[in-house]
Amino acid sequence: MQKLLIKKNLAKEATSQAIGELRGKQKSEEKAHAQLLAEAQEIKAKLGAEETIVEFVEKVQMEELCSITKENCGRAPKQFGIKTG
Repeated sequence: MQKLLIKKNLAKEATSQAIGELRGKQKSEEKAHAQLLAEAQEIKAKLGAEETIVEFVEKVQMEELCSITKENCGRAPKQFGIKTG
């Protein structure tokens, strides 16, 4: 079974070289993970400190609204909750 797994590259023989490569790869992955975590925490801190409110306002002329709906133009303000005046 062990030879079959090695032949299919599903396993490696536990030599000191293979173990060293595996440990090096694990350390590299841990370092990359720690760096990503530090960056994420830095962004979180910046976002937590900011008090930004984003508000979108779109102004539409009544003529444009009527041309969009094309029917029931008289009811457009009520239909879309638009205050005219």
